[in-house]
Amino acid sequence: MFDTDEGTLVAVQGAQLVDADALAQLSQMPAHETVVLVPRELLLEYAKKMADGATV
Repeated sequence: MFDTDEGTLVAVQGAQLVDADALAQLSQMPAHETVVLVPRELLLEYAKKMADGATV
C-alpha cells in the first residue's frame, strides 16, 4: 500500500481478481475500476501504522 501525493487516496498493489463468479457479485463496481486481492494482514499493518501517525 502506498500513500498518494494528495493524501486522500491510497494505492493498493495486489493480484487482480479474475474469478468471474466473484466479480459478478460486485455489481456496483464502475467499469473504469478493478479489484485487487490484498492480504488481510497487510491492511491491518497499514492501519496500525496510520493510527500511530507514521507515513508510508
